[in-house]
Amino acid sequence: MRPQIQTPATLLTQSQPYIENANNLLEQAKRAVISTAEDFAHLTDFVKINRSQKSSLEDSRKSLTQPLNDHVKWINDQYRPISQTLDESYKIMTDKGTTWKRAEDKRVREEAAETQRLADEQALKDAEAASEAGDDKRADDILDVAAATPAPETRAPAVRGTLTGASGSTKTNWKGEVKFDDIQEVCKAIAEGKLPSNMIKDWNKTVMNALAKQVGADWPEDQDDGKYHGMSVKRDVGLAVR
Repeated sequence: MRPQIQTPATLLTQSQPYIENANNLLEQAKRAVISTAEDFAHLTDFVKINRSQKSSLEDSRKSLTQPLNDHVKWINDQYRPISQTLDESYKIMTDKGTTWKRAEDKRVREEAAETQRLADEQALKDAEAASEAGDDKRADDILDVAAATPAPETRAPAVRGTLTGASGSTKTNWKGEVKFDDIQEVCKAIAEGKLPSNMIKDWNKTVMNALAKQVGADWPEDQDDGKYHGMSVKRDVGLAVR
C-alpha cells in the first residue's frame, strides 16, 4: 500500500491540538510556585499529564512517519540485492584485472631491464673493440651515446575500453596495523624512537598508513606484507579505472 504523504495543511490540523496543549502546559509551569504539600501534589498531577501528552504526541508522530519509514525500508530492500550484485561483479573483474595488470607490469619491467642490459653490454663491447683498434675517441663516443640513450619504457602501454574510453591502471594503498600480540614490541620501538609517538593515539591510521607506505617503498614487487618494529605492513593493490 502506498504511504500517504501529509501536506503542511493536514499535518498542522493533526498537530494543532498538541501545540495548544504543550503551550498551555508551558505557561502553567512558568506560573507555578511550589511552596506547600498541596502545590507539590498538583506538581505530580502536572508531570503525569505532561508525560501522557508526550506519549500521545509520539504516537501521533509515529502514525505518520512509520508508514513512510516502512516504505523507505521496502524500497531499500528492493535495491540492496541489485547493488550487491553489481559490487560482486565489480570485485570479481577488478581482482582479475589487478592480477593480470601486476603480472603485465612486471613483465614489461623485466623486459625493459633485459633490453637495457643487452644494450649496455653491446655498447661496452663496441667501445672495447674501438679502443683495441686504437680509436679511443670513438670508444668514448660510443659510451657517451649509450649513457645519453633514454632507458626503455618500464610501463605497459595504456589500453582504453572501446565502449567507454576508460583506461585502467593499478592503484596501490599501504596499510599499517598494530595487532594485539605486537603491542609490546611497538611500544618498545616508540620508546626507542624507531616509530613515531603520535601513532599510538587511538592507533592513528593516517600516521600508520603513511609509515607503511614509506617502509613498503623499499620492498620487492612480489612482497605484499611484513612487519616493521612490530607494526604489520600490508600492500593493497586494486584497479583504478578512469
